[in-house]
Amino acid sequence: MPRLNSRLAALCVAVALASAVLAGTREAGFHVRGARVELVNDIYMVDVQFEHRFSEESLEALENGIPLTVNVEVEFRRPRRYLWDPLVVRVVQDYRLQRHELSNQYLVIDVATGGRRNFGSLEAAIAALDAPAPIPVAERDVLSGGHEYVARVRTRMDIEALPAPLRPVAWLKPGWRLASDWLDWVFET
Repeated sequence: MPRLNSRLAALCVAVALASAVLAGTREAGFHVRGARVELVNDIYMVDVQFEHRFSEESLEALENGIPLTVNVEVEFRRPRRYLWDPLVVRVVQDYRLQRHELSNQYLVIDVATGGRRNFGSLEAAIAALDAPAPIPVAERDVLSGGHEYVARVRTRMDIEALPAPLRPVAWLKPGWRLASDWLDWVFET
């Protein structure tokens, strides 16, 4: 009986260690963790939280000097009962993640404004991508007051922003086709 208990204990320890190792390995993928719409100075802004887990292929390319572009897509739609919801406004915000060879720093660049932020580690740069500044979507006048709207947001890797020789490989390998599902929610103006 003592031999069986020690084997059972050893098996439990092995399972616990294997679980800890597997929990440490995370599958590549992009996810929207949460989002909300706020009216700030007569502009509707979307504040969003992501989880960007890049694939090994994409991180290897980044380390070899290839910048990665991430799109954040935001849509406002007017819900209707029987037909599809018409699109009122759509904004695509691009962010570029790149590694600076000489300083070994990571840069997150807002492509629209040219704003740059430097980070000493890849983890810090990805954390900045996970929590971007609120995105301006529409002025107050664009949306009718007192109505409901459906806001949608997603994030995805922009394969077309890669260098031309890498694009065919990126289209064929699933590790490059990183995109979140749409997150939809209703808000009132």
